[in-house]
Amino acid sequence: MGDKTLQVDRDVLQGLSNVLAAIAETVKGLPSTGLFEPAAKWVGVSAVGAAGKEIDGVVGAAVGLMRGRVSDMSQIAAQNRDDYAAAEARFEAELRKLRGA
Repeated sequence: MGDKTLQVDRDVLQGLSNVLAAIAETVKGLPSTGLFEPAAKWVGVSAVGAAGKEIDGVVGAAVGLMRGRVSDMSQIAAQNRDDYAAAEARFEAELRKLRGA
């Protein structure tokens, strides 16, 4: 049973690694928002600053992508509501015609 758990953990970690790599590739070259710069200055290690900038950029881009996705989904939902309302109105009109009203 322990081997299966270990395999699942490895699979999960590999999946997360793949997702993070894809996000990093997508956002490569985007400007940093500076979220991690104070920590880098406090520690005083330039590598931490570089890693912080990259992590900051990836997180910022991921949040931006999700906000865009939510906005897209909201627009689709609004369009679906409009389409449904129009279809319902057409159905009601056809039903009135059939009833002779």
